Amino acid sequence: YGMSKKSLLAYELRLLKYAVLGICINWSAWLLMGMDWKDNFFNVVFHIWFIFGIMLYALILYPLRIYLEKVREQSDSQGYILSSEIEQKPSQDDDSAKQTITVRRRAQDRDSWVWAIAVILGGVLALLVLFHVVVQPLLLLLAPLVLDFFKTLGTGVAFWGLPEDIDETYTFLLRICQYTNASITNIYLIVGCTKMFKRRQIAPWMVIANTYINRCLFYRAADERAFHGLDLTLIALSVYYLGLLHRRKLGEYLVRYWFCLIMIVIPIWPLGAYGRFDENPPTDVGMRIRYNSLEAIAILTWFLAADRVFDIKIFTEDKLDWMNDWALLAFLVHKAIHIMLPQPWNWIAIIALIPACYFRRHYT
Repeated sequence: YGMSKKSLLAYELRLLKYAVLGICINWSAWLLMGMDWKDNFFNVVFHIWFIFGIMLYALILYPLRIYLEKVREQSDSQGYILSSEIEQKPSQDDDSAKQTITVRRRAQDRDSWVWAIAVILGGVLALLVLFHVVVQPLLLLLAPLVLDFFKTLGTGVAFWGLPEDIDETYTFLLRICQYTNASITNIYLIVGCTKMFKRRQIAPWMVIANTYINRCLFYRAADERAFHGLDLTLIALSVYYLGLLHRRKLGEYLVRYWFCLIMIVIPIWPLGAYGRFDENPPTDVGMRIRYNSLEAIAILTWFLAADRVFDIKIFTEDKLDWMNDWALLAFLVHKAIHIMLPQPWNWIAIIALIPACYFRRHYT
């Protein structure tokens, strides 16, 4: 989203085109197999909800994207440290003046850091109080309306962890308040850190820390997947526009000592654990910390060293650009194929799309 040169409208229309195409493909599979699509249209859409999620994220975060573009333009004009002013250095002959300026500058830097941290933490606490004292009671008043809406979507809502009775709806709304609080706090951290710190590359680190501290300490059910996608988009946008402090040096060490990373992550995952933890999130605190710690490590590894791990020659020399076409096509049709074909023919059909994508890219 951040790398796209399209306007918001063009970006949304392109995603909508893929969403409509994917829904039509899934719908056709339901019709051909004689399945009851009328009472379960939520499941007809199925994985295409992911596209609608991206469209929603793009709309919600559009003002933030504009802000980050302006911050980056300002940063490029001021240099790497992104300082709003350049202090004049005293002459080398005047040692006493130099010492006086140095002491004064250190005191000013210390005071600015204290003030910045106080403002950031104060805002985080204020948002926490706002959502749990004011927003939460108001949100619970909407429980009957929320339940009626989900009932219209059919039985497929259970797969996504959405409520099916009034008690589940109250619990669902309490969790939604918690998820929203974490995401709004991430936005506040991005804006606040870019305002308060000279090195605005600190902001993505704060967002990553807030996201995964919340995920480790507080239970998140299967219904939080939409908010998780929003948080990941926020992290990606902040890293793309602001950079990640000390990314280059950390990336060098990560590539150099990659075997140490393997030795760290292997003991984190408990032997014998398996399954879809996005569908059935762990309620045990220890397991939740392990699971989310591994995800955080994977995300940091991607941001710190992906450009060093994946060679551009994969596309320029090995000509594997057709994989982009196959990945998009497989995403759109895989659910319909799984509905219509039994194993292993479903997987064979998906793999069989590869030659078509290859010949389309290189011979048409």
